Amino acid sequence: VNAVTKSGTNSLHGDAFDFIRDHRLNATNAFAAIGPDGKHKDDGLRRDQFGGTVGGPIVANKLFYFVGYQGTLTRQTPTPGQVNVPTAAMMAGDFSAYVANRCGSLNAGVLDANNRLTLPLSPAALKISALLPKTTNPCGITNDGSKPISQNDMQVPVRVDYQLNEKQTLFARYLVSRQDKKPPFEVEPSNILNTNDFGYDDMAQNFAIGDTYVISPTLVSSTRLFVSRMGSLHAYSPNIDPAAAGLKNFYTELPGLMTFGVNGGGGGFNLGNPTNTGTTNTGYTNFGVNEDVNWVRGAHQISLGGNFFRAVLVGNNFAWSEGFFNFNGGRTGAGLVDFLTGSPISLRQANPNPNWTRQNFLGAYISDIWKVNRKLTLNLGVRWNPFLPMQFTQSDTTNFDMGRFLAGQTSTVIKNAIPGFLYPGDP
Repeated sequence: VNAVTKSGTNSLHGDAFDFIRDHRLNATNAFAAIGPDGKHKDDGLRRDQFGGTVGGPIVANKLFYFVGYQGTLTRQTPTPGQVNVPTAAMMAGDFSAYVANRCGSLNAGVLDANNRLTLPLSPAALKISALLPKTTNPCGITNDGSKPISQNDMQVPVRVDYQLNEKQTLFARYLVSRQDKKPPFEVEPSNILNTNDFGYDDMAQNFAIGDTYVISPTLVSSTRLFVSRMGSLHAYSPNIDPAAAGLKNFYTELPGLMTFGVNGGGGGFNLGNPTNTGTTNTGYTNFGVNEDVNWVRGAHQISLGGNFFRAVLVGNNFAWSEGFFNFNGGRTGAGLVDFLTGSPISLRQANPNPNWTRQNFLGAYISDIWKVNRKLTLNLGVRWNPFLPMQFTQSDTTNFDMGRFLAGQTSTVIKNAIPGFLYPGDP
């Protein structure tokens, strides 16, 4: 992607703008939840995008500046989705209303003749259910699964240009962009289902300096030095700690968080981000140099140059590391009953996913646009990009050798590893 930033001039110029969207100017969603006044709730949308630019001289004919700003503020409570949560009767083991209203079918033997559970209720499920939204619907239907949005974005470009002489110009450019979104549970902490989504605080910065030198009317050299940095912090919202729910000997890398999905016959709900792939704390840093030379000679326009940059990644991701329980009705016929009786169909859990790497990139090229005649132009060129291997700074990489596996040979570094796997330090 190529982007061009404006430069200042000998005249002072600028502009300002503001674009507003407001819920009071919009029609209410016909499917929105009904409020206490009996009317549909609006989404409370307020989106304000504003900013401006200014550019001008610092020293006439020599030094110029250009600065811009854009901010976007968004507040909204989307139309909530429908979920099914355990009712007070369900939490007491009474499914009479559930059966009478045909909320879902259950496997034979799950209920007795009085429509009460024959299976014991899970103490952990009851503790978690007590935190869920309350409903009087016999099937547990409620519309309290909204995810309020509170997000602030901003972008700032800054550029300074310097005319050193008639043949040489210099510039410095800085760009910063930030997205800051609060976790929905922080905005509306009264609803634990808002922990299904995460917040983020992402910032990208780029700084570059450049030199353009007109060596002759047919020969121009351009040099660029750059460094870029992006930080990504996606924070989760704690809902209930496994130990507080009554789970024993259950380890998690994300304290205070449980995630599971309840689905299948009779509906259900999700608690926590189901895969938690959004929880991360990652930083990317790249820096390098580019050199490009353009030379016009007769019918040839020759370009040649090279580049080098180094990429540094420090990433800590937590996909599945908190453990994800899946209740899909496979045990009793209904996900809600599987949940209340503590009968998950599966548990998926993984180690944290650190990614601390370094890698160098190198390239060179030469091309020629050759105008053979008025009707024929040839574009010729060649590029060299060697692959330089990635370095794992924490030595958290593995290799698998089928021959060693078949021979039953294990690692000398991690002695209880599966045969065939090799780790840094193994011969």
